[in-house]
Amino acid sequence: MLAGDTAGAQDEIEQVRALLERRLSDRPDDGFAMTQMSWVNLALNRKADALRLAQQGTDLNPIEKDAPTGAAFLTALAEIQARASQAGEAVKTLGRLLSIPAVRC
Repeated sequence: MLAGDTAGAQDEIEQVRALLERRLSDRPDDGFAMTQMSWVNLALNRKADALRLAQQGTDLNPIEKDAPTGAAFLTALAEIQARASQAGEAVKTLGRLLSIPAVRC
């Protein structure tokens, strides 16, 4: 899919979609599954659904609650926004990430 061959990956996309739908049915607050489903929705050209789920996953896992996990969700959100033709929103999300102080090791 990332290489642009969504037609060749349709069977796999549908298999993953079914697995993720079951997971979200069992665990509706699973932010990780939401993010993965966002990628599936992008592959199916359902950009609005992809953006909605990516935002939901980020909202469920805020950076203020868990810095490493929250940052990962924000990064995924920015990637999905960029792939969904929301470059301006992706830049805002990345700006938020870059504004957070980090500890150097």
